[in-house]
Amino acid sequence: MIYFQEHPHTGYALRTRDNALLSDGTICFSVDFKSPGSILTHKTCYGAGKPFIRIDLNEYEVMTERQAMQIAAELMEYDIRVLNIAGNSMPHLRSKYTQEGVNAKVADCMNKVHALWPLISIRTGGQSGADISGNIWAESIGMDSVVLAPKGWMFRLDSGKDICNEQAFMARFPGYDMSDLF
Repeated sequence: MIYFQEHPHTGYALRTRDNALLSDGTICFSVDFKSPGSILTHKTCYGAGKPFIRIDLNEYEVMTERQAMQIAAELMEYDIRVLNIAGNSMPHLRSKYTQEGVNAKVADCMNKVHALWPLISIRTGGQSGADISGNIWAESIGMDSVVLAPKGWMFRLDSGKDICNEQAFMARFPGYDMSDLF
């Protein structure tokens, strides 16, 4: 099940920081690790002594067993059970991927890693791209996930424009029952 929470502050920065701090570690799926969100997540993890695992979407087509074993070993070393799945949103990814393509990459990686080191739950910021892929993957295997959205349910459209709308935010998640809002 996906649990939705609204952060008490507007904007992405504090929500990004809190997702990193409220998890045991972060895995970041990106094509650009110099994006503001990836930089902030890395700095937050580093400052809190939490692992930040980079998955460069430019460098792999299919997650190899060796790569999955390396990621699982890092999760084991730090006893990571609640994982923050972060990374680029679709405005950064769209030159190379569709949302469905990102979903497939995240699922490929996480299925292999989870088979080696079972996780308890996932956290994300609920943005397009890597975040929402993490929630979709967790839902597909029956794992709970938490979406911590910025105040006002802000999210970025593929065009790069930010909007605030609770119903539109939640409607982007497959299987979400909109009748729960009324």
